[in-house]
Amino acid sequence: MLRRTDPDRVRPFRVAWLPLVAIAGAAACIYIMLGLPAHAWERFAIWLVVGLALYFGYGYRHSRIRVNGA
Repeated sequence: MLRRTDPDRVRPFRVAWLPLVAIAGAAACIYIMLGLPAHAWERFAIWLVVGLALYFGYGYRHSRIRVNGA
């Protein structure tokens, strides 16, 4: 957002080799996740469903578009 609203802002910190660092980080996470037992994946799926239900339920009830009928 700041790149659009304030493109001339001084940015003293930059990540070296950003694409390589991002790809290496994602690959490391996937490698670690592959070692998880099936029970962990089942728990993840259950909590994912619970979290998505809460997120969309709250969003639907508190939606300004739904309330205003736009």
